[in-house]
Parts: sequence; structure tokens; C-alpha cells
Amino acid sequence: MNINLRTIVSTNHGVYRPPAFRLEALLLAAALAGVIALPSLGQVSVGLAVTQILLLLGLVLWRASEFRRYGRLGRPLVAIDAGTLTFARPNDTRKDFHLPLQDLKRIVVHGRPGRRTYRFVRSNDAWVEVAPTWGRQVESVVARFLQAHMPPSIQVAIEEPQTLFAFLRRDGP
Repeated sequence: MNINLRTIVSTNHGVYRPPAFRLEALLLAAALAGVIALPSLGQVSVGLAVTQILLLLGLVLWRASEFRRYGRLGRPLVAIDAGTLTFARPNDTRKDFHLPLQDLKRIVVHGRPGRRTYRFVRSNDAWVEVAPTWGRQVESVVARFLQAHMPPSIQVAIEEPQTLFAFLRRDGP
């Protein structure tokens, strides 16, 4: 069962998954009410309640800084800005992947739907792969965005999933 509470927004500059600010505010208000109410009922010590309030305040400040930095659409999953292609890696400890468009020759999208890998082939035929775990819905929007907004000099190819034998032989796209 796939319950998707967040929508995907595609603009001329990128693909975004806006944060659910209303849901987060509602959950924060409920948590704050619980933290304030429990010490008065004698269930939680005042020191623990103060610690929980400070943690909630830290969460609010972190979200406010994210909102100031990226706006209401949130952090872009894929963006083209000032001649640079940016790919977010949400489940990766490394930072976002940035690649100047002038160094890019083509983009090959391969792998099975839901677990696609993006191969960026540079002008000197060296390549770099990024494998974000976005899911099928985001991947289809990202593929359409790349095909529509890449300059004509950069080819975007979406490969069919490999067969089992090609995967075992480690045949690349």
C-alpha cells in the first residue's frame, strides 16, 4: 500500500517535493500540548518536560532555517540553476551532486523502475553514477523534467531494465 501525503512539483527550474508544513505544525502542536499537560498531571518530571520543549524548539528552528533557505517548495530533488545540474541524494551521507552542464555530454537513466540509476557521461567520456531512492512517482517526473529541460546538446536516454543475465554479467547500459 502506497500512501503519499506529499505532492511532487515540477517547475522550469527543478523538481521538488514540498514538505508537509501543515501536518508538521499539527504534530508539533499536539506534542507541545502533551509536554505541557503531562507534568501538571504528575506523569512527567518538570526537568524532562523542559528537555522535551527544548528539543521541539530545536526542531522548529531547524525547519524555519530550511524554509528560509529553500522556500515553500523545499529542497529541490533535481534542479538546473546557473548552468549547473543538481541532484539531491536524500538517503546518502554525501552532499548533493553538482555537475556543470558544459561538462555534460549525455545522461543515461537505467535500472528497474523505482530503483533507477542516473549515469552522467562527461565530455571526456568519463562517467559518474547517482542512484537516489526516490520511488517510481518521483522518477517519472524527474525523467520528464530532464527530457524537457536539458539543452539540445545533452542527450537524455532512458534505457529499458536489464535482463537477469545482463545483470549477472554486469553489462552496463
